[in-house]
Amino acid sequence: MTADPLVAHLRRTTAELDDRAGVRDHGVALTRIVHAAVAAVPGTHEAGLTPADDRPADLDAPATPVVGKLDALQRELGEGPAVTALADAPADGVVAAGDFAGEDRDRWPEFAEHALEAGYRSLLAVRLEVGGAPRAALNLYATRAAAFDGQARRAAGLFGMHAGMLLLAAEHAAHLERALASRDLIGRAKGVLMERFGLDDDAAFARLVDASQRANLKLVEVAAWLDGQHAADRSPDVEVLVPHSSPAAP
Repeated sequence: MTADPLVAHLRRTTAELDDRAGVRDHGVALTRIVHAAVAAVPGTHEAGLTPADDRPADLDAPATPVVGKLDALQRELGEGPAVTALADAPADGVVAAGDFAGEDRDRWPEFAEHALEAGYRSLLAVRLEVGGAPRAALNLYATRAAAFDGQARRAAGLFGMHAGMLLLAAEHAAHLERALASRDLIGRAKGVLMERFGLDDDAAFARLVDASQRANLKLVEVAAWLDGQHAADRSPDVEVLVPHSSPAAP
């Protein structure tokens, strides 16, 4: 049995995405996705991202200025393949614009005009999901009409699934790093209280929890304040530990 040429092609062109151990945040993950997409989906000239919310695309190495502008413009206009993909993508997660100078001009009139001015005739928008929730639309731009055939659309859909797994890995890694950082910070804060006031581990933690509740602050915020006071060689008030309204130094 011969190998599926499309699957073999995707395996070659998405190898960079498989190194999930090196991904620590969305910027790295999204940048890898954009770079790999151009090679992975036949017919693609440039790639970019339209986030699912109003934040700018978190790319370590942004797309070209023209593509970046078109990516953002879709959200500003409230129309375009990316907006459609994020709101109501078909089962494969891909929304296609075959020709902005043809029937797709009627579907997305304002965006089509800008795309044509930038020299792009067709586009595939691929919905990127994590846990069923959209994170961004991957925009694949082509300078000629009907640049993406059925194989290209299939490749885009498969690539989108692969990219979603990379984003999930990035989210898990970021969550783990935040959890470890919070644990270390709370540990240092307990150490300050234990050393200065002769408390044991449980009593020091109880003191932090009590201060958190009285000041209406997260436990990690109280710990950060106390750690900062210690680093600045200030002596926190053992009775109040933090001001009741804010973590500013007394």
